[in-house]
Amino acid sequence: DAGAPRPVDAGTARPPPGDAAGWASFRISQRGRVNMGDLVAPADGVLAWKAAVDQRVKKSEVVGTVTGAAGSANLTAANVGLLATRKEAGAQVKQGEVVGSIPYFEAYAKAQVAGLTPTPEWRCEVWSEAQQKSAPCRVTTAVPKGAGVFVTATVEARWFDDAADAVLRLAAP
Repeated sequence: DAGAPRPVDAGTARPPPGDAAGWASFRISQRGRVNMGDLVAPADGVLAWKAAVDQRVKKSEVVGTVTGAAGSANLTAANVGLLATRKEAGAQVKQGEVVGSIPYFEAYAKAQVAGLTPTPEWRCEVWSEAQQKSAPCRVTTAVPKGAGVFVTATVEARWFDDAADAVLRLAAP
């Protein structure tokens, strides 16, 4: 595909061939999403979710319940983030079992960039050719390292977490 972004050689500062938008693509060397806390079943019983998967939740928000012989007990988010479930609604759970988590809503992507010095004003996106998806990101830091700059960007899209081929794309404002 002539319009698809291609990672540039670490020593090349020009955009990939055929990229009219001026993007330069770089391999992501580190990525992740901070887990803000686990959701632990407060009792034995049947699990029900009150929030949807990947829904943004607030600290102390009730995101689900466990109903058992002793009644219902709430599952409460310990912090802000997204709801990630490990058990389906209707599942029988045991007290103390981890049934979900609250990952932070922004993931980070880190890449070594040569020939450019991006700032937070630069256009930023992550791109997955395999998934044919892109998502906006935000440059948060650009620290000189070796022959270039080590860039950290944040991205909200959840598909990014599993996109092994994702690249960081940068363009001057």
